[in-house]
Amino acid sequence: LRLLAPTSLSLGQDAQRVDNAAFSFAGGRVSLDRFERRAGLLATRGSLTRLPLAPLLDLLAEPLPLRTDLRVGGSWDIQLDNALDGRVSLRRESGGVSLTDPAVTLGLTQLDLDLRAVANQLSADIDINTAETGPIHLEGRTRLTHEDGKLLLLRSAPLNWSAQARLPDLRVVRPFLPLGVKADAQLSFDLSGSGTLAEPVLDGTLAASGIRFSMPESGITIRDGIVKLKLDNNTVSVSEGVLEGQAGRILLTGTANWRNPTGGLTLKAEEFAVFTRSDRRLWVSGTTRLGYAAGRVTLDGDLRADKARIEMPEANRPRLSDDVVVVGQPPRTDPHARRTPLDMDLRFDLGDDFLFKGAGIDARLGGNIRVFTLNEALRGEGSIRVIKGRYSIYGQTLDIERGVLSFTGPIGNPTLDILAVRKTGDVTAGVKVSGTIERPLAKLYSDPAMSDTDTLSWLVLGHGLDESDSAKFGALQLMAGALLSQAESASLQGRLADVLSIDNFEVRGGDNPEDISTTVVSVGKRINSRLMMNYEQSLDGLEQVVKAIYHVSPKFRVEVMTGSNTGLDVFYTLEYD
Repeated sequence: LRLLAPTSLSLGQDAQRVDNAAFSFAGGRVSLDRFERRAGLLATRGSLTRLPLAPLLDLLAEPLPLRTDLRVGGSWDIQLDNALDGRVSLRRESGGVSLTDPAVTLGLTQLDLDLRAVANQLSADIDINTAETGPIHLEGRTRLTHEDGKLLLLRSAPLNWSAQARLPDLRVVRPFLPLGVKADAQLSFDLSGSGTLAEPVLDGTLAASGIRFSMPESGITIRDGIVKLKLDNNTVSVSEGVLEGQAGRILLTGTANWRNPTGGLTLKAEEFAVFTRSDRRLWVSGTTRLGYAAGRVTLDGDLRADKARIEMPEANRPRLSDDVVVVGQPPRTDPHARRTPLDMDLRFDLGDDFLFKGAGIDARLGGNIRVFTLNEALRGEGSIRVIKGRYSIYGQTLDIERGVLSFTGPIGNPTLDILAVRKTGDVTAGVKVSGTIERPLAKLYSDPAMSDTDTLSWLVLGHGLDESDSAKFGALQLMAGALLSQAESASLQGRLADVLSIDNFEVRGGDNPEDISTTVVSVGKRINSRLMMNYEQSLDGLEQVVKAIYHVSPKFRVEVMTGSNTGLDVFYTLEYD
């Protein structure tokens, strides 16, 4: 801060005065036309030009998450005696403001601040305009109280304010959205407040139109929508609410109290497309209610699937373990952090057109299930039934004669009752699964009763087994062991891999599914993060292959094999989301 020219300075025990002082500050100019203090009077008048904001922000104890080269100009004329009178005016002259995390340039084009005081009555007007948000106008009024020679802003002071804005889109919030999430809307609000600082009263309207939202990875899409809120004496109500999906719509109604946080929102779905992915499509109708009271969230309702097409891929994408830390990304939320308690009670009807395909099952499902919370744990009641379906195993397609998942406890561990069979003449052979999802018990089933090996022969080959064929006999025993081991926490193949200190052990069908002797046994060992060695041999001993798989990059790999077949394969993978 530098004084530009000599100025008049008068100092006394009872009075001090400065006239016509001019200062330079970081490339800006401050003109102090008058500063006077005497016997209870404080008066000052002046102006400023191209004053930078950044050096003033550096004086804050906690830095703000923004960068600025904003320079302002303005003037002031203030007199404080028994009451406060005067005005302060600030204007943007150049520069702007940008956020640092995430990096967002606001494109500030206007910043006007006008403060006025008349006999302790304060009023303020603020106008802001940016390339990212559009115009915003705020104004307010309150009153100061003079007590014991001091001016105080009491909590009982009257308060009146208003705010208006028209935002053409949501580009300013897009950097804050999770990766892959897209959202847009036109926002407007016209709010006003009254009451006191301690007990404000809020009134006005808020509206969002042209609402668009999508999460392509999850198949969630809102292609259009409008929501209008009305605020009346701290009560918020939805005066109009419609969300249009790829198909169908959701109607919204509800009210909430602003001062005492309580309220509820009702969502009525009309054949609404919840998911629209190629492998996950679901249309629902029904009503759900979301509420909040006494620090708890409630969710209840009745929904029915109008149509569903759910496909489960053979192998889902891998997920990182909870203890993995990725450099450059913020740490994961503490799973033990305090969460708002949820009371849920949802009833879901699968309807008449619910198709599921995955894990070898291709079926139409039906039934009803209730999902609710009990002592903060998610539980289920009801059953899901296979109306008609097929199950593929060992290259064969079985008819599901009975398939029921019964929920009587934790939602993730229903009871199983499944019977899938293949009928050949007078012989019925199949698989019967009981137990629970966590500990399923698979058994071979036949009518008339026969041994597991004979049953599996009828199941896979469609005829009985000649025990003189040792290769087929051994293969069927191995298949039966792998199937029946599903009751354990790991499959027989997985346990063999652990015992033999190898990375994978696999039994799969050969070139001729009808000939068990062509079944291939494969073992593999990972040498390092890029190289994998595999040895494969058919049960008839005619096929023997040693294979080396080398990953040059996440998308590029080379496979070299030798033995009964010799060759070189080069693979380049492209993924489309």
